[in-house]
Amino acid sequence: MAFSSRLMAQLVEHRSPKPRVGGSSPPGPAIFLYVRRTMKKFFNDVMIEFRKVVWAKKEAAINATALVIGLSIFVGIYVSVFDLIVMKILQVLSGV
Repeated sequence: MAFSSRLMAQLVEHRSPKPRVGGSSPPGPAIFLYVRRTMKKFFNDVMIEFRKVVWAKKEAAINATALVIGLSIFVGIYVSVFDLIVMKILQVLSGV
């Protein structure tokens, strides 16, 4: 089956519907304005939420900090002693 020259021309010729037309200004500055606007809104919202926070009193914060430090030291000592005991048991069992 031979293609006619007109049919072949239709198959070969392919045009896009419309060429892309750029605006008068590049799209870059619009992106920066959008980012600036959304960041400003985000930080304003953060400040509004910070005003709603009920902050702990100084004494309560000091007590909680002391408790965390004390428990951290206790757990560190506990783990170290447990590790030392397990290490000694394994040394006895292995005969080293």
